[in-house]
Formats: sequence, structure tokens, C-alpha cells
Amino acid sequence: MGKTINKNNLGYLDVEFQYKLVKCFIEDPKFFGEVSTIVDQNAFTEQLLRTFVGTLKDYFSKENVVPSYDVMNISLREKSKTTNELEEWDELIKRLKK
Repeated sequence: MGKTINKNNLGYLDVEFQYKLVKCFIEDPKFFGEVSTIVDQNAFTEQLLRTFVGTLKDYFSKENVVPSYDVMNISLREKSKTTNELEEWDELIKRLKK
């Protein structure tokens, strides 16, 4: 028998799919607008993605617009406490843009 799939988070979709999903959120604002109320940032398995999606949702709920990569970079930098965090956000945004 096969293993039971844990659907409590998005781990069953693999990490690469989660990155592609977040990329889609930014690059297809209409799609994110339609699903924003059901997206749970805590379902992502990587901490960087959880924080990114949480920041995205916060911005969207306040401004009613999906932020660009540049706006997300600014928002995430405001939350950063160390130079390592700044570097992580830069790398994440570069990865999503590819």
C-alpha cells in the first residue's frame, strides 16, 4: 500500500510547485485577487514563502492591489532585522522572477 498523503500543508505538492504558485500570485494579479481569501500562508512549507505570502496578503488587503516584485522587496526589507534576511529576500525575489 502507498503512503497516506498529508494535505495539512502544501508539502505534498513539492517545494518547486510552491515557488511556482507564489510566482503566479505576483505575476497574475487577477488570479491572486480571486483566491486571496482562501490562501493560507501557513500551508507553505518554507518559512520564506510563508512570510512572503503573508506580506502579499497584508498588502493586498490594505491596498486592494497585488504588489510588484519591487514593492514586495521594499515591504520585506522593512521587516528584516539582519543583513542575512535582506540577502534571503533578494535571493527569493530573484528566484521568483526567473
